[in-house]
Amino acid sequence: QETASGIDPKAKVSNMQQFKTSDEHILSFDLLLPDTDNHSDTKIREHYREISKKSYPDFTLIITIQRAYQVSSKEPVPGKNSDLPDDNSASDK
Repeated sequence: QETASGIDPKAKVSNMQQFKTSDEHILSFDLLLPDTDNHSDTKIREHYREISKKSYPDFTLIITIQRAYQVSSKEPVPGKNSDLPDDNSASDK
């Protein structure tokens, strides 16, 4: 998580696992990025691998990229000071 935060403060790491096979060390994790990050998955993986090789040269990284959370929204939430009707609107009654 510290390395991910150093690269992007909004990045979150989860499901981190370490494996050792007969010929390599593998570090696998999910990288959760905000929807505002517009870099390609390939570029992100390359960047993380390049940074991690300095501290962990013998590790192979397996990174699963997820863009599952929203940092901010410009759209109003129905029922929260918006002009959109919410599910309890009187127009259906």
